[in-house]
Amino acid sequence: MKILEVKKLKKEFDGVKAVDDLSFTLNKGTITSLIGPNGAGKTTVFNILCGLCVPDSGTAYLDGKRITNLPTHKVAKAGLGRTFQNIRIFPQITALENLMLATKTPVGESISGALSQTNKVREEEKEAEKQAVEYLNFVGLTGKKDQLA
Repeated sequence: MKILEVKKLKKEFDGVKAVDDLSFTLNKGTITSLIGPNGAGKTTVFNILCGLCVPDSGTAYLDGKRITNLPTHKVAKAGLGRTFQNIRIFPQITALENLMLATKTPVGESISGALSQTNKVREEEKEAEKQAVEYLNFVGLTGKKDQLA
């Protein structure tokens, strides 16, 4: 099943073609990489897909919905996000807690939700922990979950 489809993506900067007629499809449940030398356009592709940069032409679809030219927050809400090469972690908390901060918990993110500690917030926290443990397991770091980042 297609999860991400890119068709004929193009982007130039001052006459230099950063991305030239790029098309590809990613299927759900697969791990794919985009590789190439410095200056090949990899970052430009990610910036276009995540809404940080507008393509000169071409389209991208996430789960069949067009994401081209959407603002970053709408692309993220649709399910596509990115990290930057100079990531920042919180060294005073554990690896598990750092990952839990990165998970999506809408109720707990509100002031009223955080203060009230409702069952829904507690459920979201348990789900965030479960997801964070899965991420640590995926990268082989489960045994370091309680170590300071």
